Amino acid sequence: NKKLILVIGMLQNHSPRPVLRALAPLCSGAVAVNSQSPRAVPAEDMERAVSEFLSCKRGKDVQSGLALAKEMAGKDGAVIVTGSFYTIGEVKS
Repeated sequence: NKKLILVIGMLQNHSPRPVLRALAPLCSGAVAVNSQSPRAVPAEDMERAVSEFLSCKRGKDVQSGLALAKEMAGKDGAVIVTGSFYTIGEVKS
């Protein structure tokens, strides 16, 4: 019953639709980001795709997107990061 916010950034050769179909029903909102990979989908394009499924905001990079998602989730909510290993790797660092 916690508020769940999705942070998502993908590479150009992957479609966000299957991921969003699975996760959108569980989430309250999303933040679109792009990783530092040269193959990353621009955050603007990711935001447009995610907005078909969820209310979505855009982070200027992975770290600012994560901070925005934490703010959206609130102290009792949770954040899930998905999309590409590059995006996840930037969160881990």
